[in-house]
Amino acid sequence: MVVRVSLRSAWSVLALTGLVNAGCFATRVPPQPTPEQATELPFDSMWQEKAGAGFSGSMVVTDSVIYAGSMNRKVYAIEVATGKQLWNKRLSGAIVGGVARSGDTLFIGTDRPNGRIRAVHSRNGKKVWETRTPRISVPLIVRDGLVIAHANDGVLYAFRTWDGGYEWETVVGTALAGPRPGEAGVLIATTLDSIFRVSLDDGRILQRRLSPGTITSEWIESGPYLIGGSTANKVVKLDRRDLSIVWEVDTDSEVLVSPLVSGDTVYAVTRRGNLYRIDPGDAPTAQLLAQLRWPVTAPVSRYRNWLLIGGADGVIRALEEDGSEAWRLVLWQPVAVPPIVMEDGFVAFGGVGDIHRFTMP
Repeated sequence: MVVRVSLRSAWSVLALTGLVNAGCFATRVPPQPTPEQATELPFDSMWQEKAGAGFSGSMVVTDSVIYAGSMNRKVYAIEVATGKQLWNKRLSGAIVGGVARSGDTLFIGTDRPNGRIRAVHSRNGKKVWETRTPRISVPLIVRDGLVIAHANDGVLYAFRTWDGGYEWETVVGTALAGPRPGEAGVLIATTLDSIFRVSLDDGRILQRRLSPGTITSEWIESGPYLIGGSTANKVVKLDRRDLSIVWEVDTDSEVLVSPLVSGDTVYAVTRRGNLYRIDPGDAPTAQLLAQLRWPVTAPVSRYRNWLLIGGADGVIRALEEDGSEAWRLVLWQPVAVPPIVMEDGFVAFGGVGDIHRFTMP
């Protein structure tokens, strides 16, 4: 089984706005011990390791390996069972958008100081091909034999997956969220003010609509729909077949991190730290579950019956479905990506490259 886990994070936003100089800061964070855990946890620690200087973007997860990019310009292959680094490779710039995969090949786009797309073998990290691009700060997407990058110059670039050959490019505008798949042969691209349907064959723009506020984090797929949060204080359900808005739900402030889709229910957290539940229906509304009163820096995720929310203080808080707190997990700050959920537990990531594997019977 291979899963691409989309981890739109605080690091991504910082890098895109020019506040992170990955070439100088990402290599200077020393290894640190785990902060003291003040509360008892309902699971056991399996291993703890250090890799990189903070993870960001999308990760590729198989039954045995996690492939992840770091702000220190390295991509890592980490064994799930032990935390061992199977390999790591240094690239030309910070890996802000993360890692994509097709078959046995990984694709990584880099940000400052040098934009590139590199294809590597998943088994050993050996380079297959590399091509120069403008800087890339959002996740790549692999579709129909193409790897597509929405670069910081506002252009969509398409390259062949097997040799990196150039296929097409299309100007759409600056993005904070990566491309998503549409219906067959179509790509969904999101800019600061618009949403596009783009032909995968030649990059032709098939449709454009105004965005309901700026989408700052990754859309979440739900059948033929995409669900995301916007700076217009909304959670939005979009039909990717025709870009129609199925519903818009108002919240108290901007929704800057990706929501969680759990069955037919959507959970979203706002900039003010308020957690909302949105139940299905023709005219859904947002039900306030919790007022967290601390900066949320990672998308909402779920483990068993708990909602997991990571903060700038380095703490992952587990909330019950009624919004009450069940437990806290203390890591290094900030928590910029959500935990990766496994059948027997989860892997959590702190803010200085610390990785923690937990198991639960």
